[in-house]
Amino acid sequence: MWPQAGESLWPDGRPIPPHLAVFDLVYNPPATRLLKQARASGARPIGGLEMLVRQGALAFELWTGQSPPVKVMRAAARQAIRRWR
Repeated sequence: MWPQAGESLWPDGRPIPPHLAVFDLVYNPPATRLLKQARASGARPIGGLEMLVRQGALAFELWTGQSPPVKVMRAAARQAIRRWR
């Protein structure tokens, strides 16, 4: 996202329809401008961190045949992002 962290594809002053879910693949920063716009409009914002974690979890399961520790993976990803900021 850097160096355009403050930008959004959604135009200013135009509300996002509240019945929509808005998925931003960016995971750093966790709350992008697009997700903030979605939340302010009443839409459901979904950040990219969850997709990153779930992709890793699926890869873990495919490689090991074991259920992945998704909660642990999510917490580790959040902690890593906090260190980057």
